[in-house]
Amino acid sequence: MIFTIALLATDLPIVVYFLVFYATKIRLITLRKYINNENFNINKTQFLYKYLIDSVENIKTIFDHIFIITLMTNIPDLMVSIYIIIRQMKFGTASTLAYAAEFLTTTMLFLKMFAPAIEAGLLSTEIYKIKVILHDKLLVEEELNRFINYVEVRPFKFNVIKIINLDATFPVAVLNLCITYLIISLQLTHFY
Repeated sequence: MIFTIALLATDLPIVVYFLVFYATKIRLITLRKYINNENFNINKTQFLYKYLIDSVENIKTIFDHIFIITLMTNIPDLMVSIYIIIRQMKFGTASTLAYAAEFLTTTMLFLKMFAPAIEAGLLSTEIYKIKVILHDKLLVEEELNRFINYVEVRPFKFNVIKIINLDATFPVAVLNLCITYLIISLQLTHFY
């Protein structure tokens, strides 16, 4: 029971980050559909956008430090899991089922860790779609220029403690780091 609570405590910030970014993406999709209407209120739309980004930034700052600690504990776990798979393959100490189970566990850990970053990266795609719609409408209406400038000045780009960018490049950077140190550890243990 205590072990389950400890696991839940380390996964909770990741789940909260993912849910915040997912809910924001759904709201941005709704906002994009509203903007695509012929007669939408520009001032109301700009206020909704501002309220949405302010809300997400307020929620996100609460969990930034906890998220960093969660990543710092999960990345070594990911590296150890990969090391175990390589070791089992080298010495042939496990069955195919054990390889598959360890690979599945490692894949789930990887997906769990990077789901918020992938979802945050999808926000940029949605903002780009909103910008395209607004620029298309700008050809007809001149009042949209202020709203377009506001969206360009305040895009949905997130970072954790102003150090780690939360976007689609984050999993690649961590995977690069893991592979580098895994190669170093394999060389130091004279594994191959």
